[in-house]
Amino acid sequence: KKIVGEIKAAGVLTDINGSKAKFNEYRDLKDGIYGKINLKYDVDKYFLKFKASDIGYDTQSYKMDGGMWGKFKYNLKYNEIPHNFTFGAKTFYTGAGSNNLTYSETRAPFTAAGNSVNTPSVVNQYTNSFDYSIKRKQYGVGFKLEMMKPLYLDFGLFREKNEGIVPVAAARGTGSVNGMVELPAPVDYVTDNFKAEVGYTKNPVFASLSFLYSKFDNDNENLYFRFPNTAVGGAADRDVYTLPPDNDYYKLAFKSKVKLPLNSALNVNAGKSRAKSEAEVLNYSLDGTTTATKRNITGLTDTNFNGKVDTTNYALVLNSNPVSYLDGKIYYKYYDKSNNSDRITGTVSGVNYTNKLFDYRKIVSGVEAGIKLPAKFTVTPFYKYAKTDRERDDISQTKDNTYGIDAGWNGVEFMTVKAGYEKLKREAQWVLASYGVAIDGAPQGRKTYRIGVDVYPVDGLNIGLGYKNNRSKYEDTGRGFREEKNSEYSANADYAVGKLMTIAGYYDYEVYNTTQLQNGTGASVRWEVEQKNKSNDYGLSSDIYIIPKKLTLKAQYDNVRSNGFVNIDYLTAIPAGYTQDSLDLSSWDDYRKESVTVKTSYNVSRSLSLAIGYAYEKFKYSDAAINGYAYYYSTANTNPNYFTGAYSAPSYNANVVFAAVTYKF
Repeated sequence: KKIVGEIKAAGVLTDINGSKAKFNEYRDLKDGIYGKINLKYDVDKYFLKFKASDIGYDTQSYKMDGGMWGKFKYNLKYNEIPHNFTFGAKTFYTGAGSNNLTYSETRAPFTAAGNSVNTPSVVNQYTNSFDYSIKRKQYGVGFKLEMMKPLYLDFGLFREKNEGIVPVAAARGTGSVNGMVELPAPVDYVTDNFKAEVGYTKNPVFASLSFLYSKFDNDNENLYFRFPNTAVGGAADRDVYTLPPDNDYYKLAFKSKVKLPLNSALNVNAGKSRAKSEAEVLNYSLDGTTTATKRNITGLTDTNFNGKVDTTNYALVLNSNPVSYLDGKIYYKYYDKSNNSDRITGTVSGVNYTNKLFDYRKIVSGVEAGIKLPAKFTVTPFYKYAKTDRERDDISQTKDNTYGIDAGWNGVEFMTVKAGYEKLKREAQWVLASYGVAIDGAPQGRKTYRIGVDVYPVDGLNIGLGYKNNRSKYEDTGRGFREEKNSEYSANADYAVGKLMTIAGYYDYEVYNTTQLQNGTGASVRWEVEQKNKSNDYGLSSDIYIIPKKLTLKAQYDNVRSNGFVNIDYLTAIPAGYTQDSLDLSSWDDYRKESVTVKTSYNVSRSLSLAIGYAYEKFKYSDAAINGYAYYYSTANTNPNYFTGAYSAPSYNANVVFAAVTYKF
């Protein structure tokens, strides 16, 4: 056949109780007819492929590839994907989705006595409803010319457009008790990419030189909003929240691979890039308590900020397999991020401020060797050295030494065993600040153990077991992150019962603990926190061939569960009104997701098949941060927090019934 393909139409009915946004976080599953098309045209000289799915929905996708064999190729694509956060969010602001948020009252909202938490008089003023969601659209075209072998040319133009609303938070003052206001920020981004590559490929050499240009445009670089504590027309009537600025990105890259004697190969990668942006520098800040005060920034050395970050990287990797029982790798990598952006100084209330720039350089080198031993043992020792130099005050340099060994054994036909050990020792040059040492560069020691066993006791039965343990201790951190422990157990199995049934299952259990010390050192220590998370993932599936190659029943069950707990121990007197039990948080990122799918498919003929099925999905989430969610909260009723409902009440349960018909030709 010159043309082959399939056309599929599926009808879907849904019943969703709870958060429809969370259920459809990255999908668009609702009542309707869904279409899918796959086409393929192939002859001696030409080929063409076309795919389309979810036609007309927010997850629709189209792709076409074609060309002349050995001469050229082209591709066109378009796809959409949503990211839904919260449907039916509420705000007292008008203009949600724009870059200007205001409200009509002449006073601050909800200042009447007694308006705390979710009293009716407060909630009734949240009259403007909107959705927190983003829709992403991607489309592009590519062309590759191959007729000049061993040379080739590859070009591409791509665009990505994001539209929607996301939540952001603005402080209502400089103090920790002044509260915050949650704002619906507009998303209207367009990113255009152009790539070009020229390459040479002829044994034993491959080499390519590529160029990438990316331009990001944001229609709203500032979000203006009325400060909640001010009267209309006051000196501090409006504040501004800065959003991502327009920027440009350029990258020139070189790649090559050269085959060498002794069954070896040298890979070289190198790149140079630059990111540039420009943004207006604000000349004031707001300090809010019961009223807002505009604080002017004086003596600005520039009113526009020009950002420029240059990056250089290169890597050399030598792979060699000189004899059958030995293969190895030696590598060296260098990365340099140089921040050449503006440094701007200004004065606020007699205090000078200057933005700090962050640069760093990282060198990574290492070696590993795979050795085959008698009795079907293999061992792979390895070592890696990493050095990072940073332009920052607290941690100027870190050195990582990582070494370990992986081992394997398959001395019997029905079993394979793999094990590994890794140890990291990090040294750092640092200055102990009042908050301790930042975790990203803090000195630490880490050990990792892992073991896995795959067993094939009889034909059709496969069993896999695994265990991994990881423990890190952070040294000399003062306060902050202290210790991290993680244990993971896994099991999976599948079994084919003759030609009538297959059964598969899996289980994964993970325990994760972290320890932090907060609020000073020595006599000023206030409390210590231990966070514990346990997760259970398991599932079972089966395919039953009621009539082989004709009628099939598929069933699957999956369960994902996580249980978190935070233990807070005060190292001084417990604050009045609290007990140890009331300080602890039993609901900490607790969730459970269950899904059941049952599907029956029937092959009417070689070309026509029918299917009908049912799916159930349930998601339940509990966390101290959102349980008892309140749109407005203030104990003193003078400096409240104003929320919009973002991420609140994410739990749901859903029933989905579907039927499909597929025609192949």
